[in-house]
Amino acid sequence: MIDCFQEHFELVHKQLRWLKDGLSKMCRQMTEIRYRQNPYGYFSEIVRRAKWVTGDDLDDLLLEALSKGLINEDEQKELMRADLIVRGVREGQATWLIVEVSGTVDIEDVDRAIRRSQLFARCVSEPVLAVVAGEFCPEEVLRYALRSGVWVLLDGSTFSPQRISRQN
Repeated sequence: MIDCFQEHFELVHKQLRWLKDGLSKMCRQMTEIRYRQNPYGYFSEIVRRAKWVTGDDLDDLLLEALSKGLINEDEQKELMRADLIVRGVREGQATWLIVEVSGTVDIEDVDRAIRRSQLFARCVSEPVLAVVAGEFCPEEVLRYALRSGVWVLLDGSTFSPQRISRQN
């Protein structure tokens, strides 16, 4: 009887983990869609005239960078996997945002945004900023992101790494 109960418990636990993972993935995708549909609203504290860079435009830009030897094929693929790339104007200059979106922002998201923004900076002559966006960000991850120079967007609130550097 106990073995049967244990098997049933393990099955239910597996199903709950699968549901949690699926719900988390759906939340991330919905958040990404919201940021994509309204970039001028969500990114207005970072850049003006924010526009999502479509796949075709990004593909053209990265193919040119690849042909010039600025990035290799693996780096091109890495940049194509960025959740969102936005172009706008900051301090009178065209500026790019490399955005990683998660339901809950974690250190891996921050590191991925940094890595991809550094790669993308090799492809363009304008400034490139790393951004993480989501519904929730633990305090220690928020501090890590801001110390690392990464902007953080949390459902209507924008946290600037420049504010943190001015306070120190």
